[in-house]
Amino acid sequence: MATTRYAPPSSFWRDCLLIAGILFVLTAICISLFNRMRSVARNDVCLENVSRQSRAMLQYATDYDNHLPPASIWQTAIQTRLSNPLTSCMEILKSPITGLGYAMNSQQDGAQAGTSDQLTLLFESSLLVFDASDNGESFAPRHHTSTSRLKKSWVSFGDGHTKLLSQTEFQTQLQDKAP
Repeated sequence: MATTRYAPPSSFWRDCLLIAGILFVLTAICISLFNRMRSVARNDVCLENVSRQSRAMLQYATDYDNHLPPASIWQTAIQTRLSNPLTSCMEILKSPITGLGYAMNSQQDGAQAGTSDQLTLLFESSLLVFDASDNGESFAPRHHTSTSRLKKSWVSFGDGHTKLLSQTEFQTQLQDKAP
């Protein structure tokens, strides 16, 4: 009669450690993916906010003889053209101060709309007040990109398109295309 041989207890514990190690690696990969997805979602919220405000400014211009709103009241002026309220950018919510954090380029105060696709219209700003405007000093890079560790922020241009720019790219854009 043949006797059944059992594996020694040490192989059981070795198998348990192997399974635990595999689970640990899979958990680390999942956490990394979830953090990346959260970052992309935050970036999308800000992109959508800048795009919607830019389109609303261009709609305002069509109603007012192709002129952009005054910089001092730009958000108030476009409020009726936004179908839904803007969602706060998640990067701002990390700070104790709350606000939308967008500013109009004061150089475009009442300017002709659509005169150039390279003129900076509005941008993500460190000014967390309604109707914020300045000539780019409050530009606030908030988002990391997958290709660079440089922080960048969304900028909208005179024709309504948006672009992700770093601080130096933004300053160069302002200097090259100043009216």
